[in-house]
Amino acid sequence: TRLDAELPAVECAAGELSQVFLNLIVNAADAIGDAIKGGAPQRGTIWITSRRDGDFAEVRVREAAATGAGTIVTACPFCFTNLDDAVKTAGFEGTIVVKDLTELVAESLERRSAG
Repeated sequence: TRLDAELPAVECAAGELSQVFLNLIVNAADAIGDAIKGGAPQRGTIWITSRRDGDFAEVRVREAAATGAGTIVTACPFCFTNLDDAVKTAGFEGTIVVKDLTELVAESLERRSAG
């Protein structure tokens, strides 16, 4: 984790934000586990970083493409838009998909009911 100590405080529901980060880490760990079971030669790396970007604090998962992650999940509509734009401008369109957390939950429920 590489967090920028100079970032200003952000007003939010701390418990909800903590849950979002926990969900991201658990989902990433599950994806790494699935990759290893699928024969991946090495484990992935989960990076959470923050930095100042103009008037916004940007929190991002680094090296998603390098670790084989095909999905970035967020529970924030504003973040969804920014992440989706970043995927496109960074050249990962078609490689990495940005999803809202509710999409991920719905897909999981559909898989469980089908199988």
